[in-house]
Amino acid sequence: MMRAGTCAAAAGLLSAGARRALAARAPARALTLRAELPYTSIVKVFTSRSSPHYLAPWQNKPPADTGGSAFAIRDLDGVKRLLTNAHIVADSTRIMVRRHGAADKYPARCISIGHEPDLALLDVADAAFWEGVEPLEFGPVPQLRDVVTAVGFPGGLDNISVTVGVVSRVDTVQYIHAAANLLAIQIDAGINGGNSGGPAFDVSGRVAGVAFQNVPDAQNVAYIVPEPIVRHFLNDFRAHGRYVGFCKLGVRLQTLENVALRAHLGLAPGQTGVVINAVLPVSAAAGVLLVNDVLLAIDGVPIANDASIEWRGNERIFLDYLVTSKAVGEPIALSVLRDRAPLQLSVTAATQAPLVPVHQYGELPEYLVYAGLVFSPLVQPMLHDWGSIDWYNTAPRRLVERALHGSLDKKGQQVIVLCQVLHDEANAGYESFTGLTVERANGVKPDNLAHLARLIHECTDEFVILTLDDARIIALRTSTAAQATARVQAQHRIARASNLRSEGGDGLAPAGELARGEVHAA
Repeated sequence: MMRAGTCAAAAGLLSAGARRALAARAPARALTLRAELPYTSIVKVFTSRSSPHYLAPWQNKPPADTGGSAFAIRDLDGVKRLLTNAHIVADSTRIMVRRHGAADKYPARCISIGHEPDLALLDVADAAFWEGVEPLEFGPVPQLRDVVTAVGFPGGLDNISVTVGVVSRVDTVQYIHAAANLLAIQIDAGINGGNSGGPAFDVSGRVAGVAFQNVPDAQNVAYIVPEPIVRHFLNDFRAHGRYVGFCKLGVRLQTLENVALRAHLGLAPGQTGVVINAVLPVSAAAGVLLVNDVLLAIDGVPIANDASIEWRGNERIFLDYLVTSKAVGEPIALSVLRDRAPLQLSVTAATQAPLVPVHQYGELPEYLVYAGLVFSPLVQPMLHDWGSIDWYNTAPRRLVERALHGSLDKKGQQVIVLCQVLHDEANAGYESFTGLTVERANGVKPDNLAHLARLIHECTDEFVILTLDDARIIALRTSTAAQATARVQAQHRIARASNLRSEGGDGLAPAGELARGEVHAA
């Protein structure tokens, strides 16, 4: 374990005298914290999980056991809850919790889960569990070089672990569990698998953040979820009874660090901002911002040419923090330069749905089996199943491009993939077409899988004709397709030939909750 004084000295951040003073103080401070830490408020989480198989979407993968840490808090209505990470309890079939130093486990229930902030709220109904448990309180975002103490149950072991480090960075980073970019605190305390969901305390004994991920190839580089992100998650639960999400403008930006580009766009000397390259059709900014608008400020906060904003006086973070800090429905004031003229605009804060969902935790996959052809909407978990850990290099390249760079043209739109061909005489010759997308059904472009199912089943022609993304054509005889579907269902033990949501994009059947075991999640 690297202590605070040693870490600061190694980084060369302090004078020799300051290093000696800090080294003398840090051990005593850590000892005081260890004596006062409320261990009984920290619990070990035991999760049983079973996640869907996206290439055979009518079935689940084999069950698995995982776990992590959690700690007691009060929600914004004052009710005692447990706070943990989403990746610990996502897709779970059973959640059990055990207090530090106790032998008994208690069943818990996930009552709210936010995959982008990697947070989940648990309820334990048995009053005996809460006897002697004092909820922990959050403190403000700590300063750089502040001492933090991480507590949890790493490595699947039963006894609690305590490690001490310092805050080395506060910035927006990618939360690996759902690939969201949000504010996070980087610390150099040792955080490993099982620490996830546990608290990291500041020197006052308040919670500085929730441990959630580390960097496997770096020594003692870990991240904790700070209080503003936790507060947003809890605010959603109080206002809506569930997690709603973090807002986005729905634009693509380009920095303006080039002098000639700033002059071309009409920025005056000393004026700074970023230029809008694209406005997504289904977004908060649609109909308000235009391509080539220069975004100068958000809510009166100036934007630098490198897309950063000033934060806490002498720090800078990405401008997106100003938008993700908003609740859905709140106004966002935008200062814009359009055709060299200043404008004051306003948009309403809203979440941003991707064309290809990053995750589908807690949902049953949609699918359609027709004459042995298995169709499903493209979601990133499908690519994970196709290519495992290295999916962005090994999954079908065209699908990866759609997943990473595509955007919605209309609400409810999906990319429909022929994800598998279950061999039957009706689909002979089409076996190599897996991984291609459906562009047209009988000449009509389907908006989503439910629309494709309707186009197929309402077809009165002799053949159903499907056009795929590389201009390949599938013809299926309508008079025999139903019998082929029944044969395939019997051979592969498929109870239902389809699982569809409405064409408007609503109504997908819920599933259990589990942790997908995302790579790098601590």
